Amino acid sequence: MRVSEFCSIDYDCIIADSSKFFLKIPRKKVPAKKKNEVGIVDILEINEDLTQLILQYKEITKEFKRTPYLLSYDAYCESPSVAAES
Repeated sequence: MRVSEFCSIDYDCIIADSSKFFLKIPRKKVPAKKKNEVGIVDILEINEDLTQLILQYKEITKEFKRTPYLLSYDAYCESPSVAAES
């Protein structure tokens, strides 16, 4: 996964299907065109621990302005390590 893809994960990135959870990832690379090439998967099954971490992050950052993306720049700027450098 590229950094730009990680930073572009949608706020509503979790897909629930029965007891399984999936993470929708915006992929920038074009899909495979030949049989022996590996295609790009943009929906990955994730475990409950990762699902809970994402939900906790959303809960912690809900006080900041909501953007279309999961990662909040405002929350980043307010994080202790970044705020200490200012």
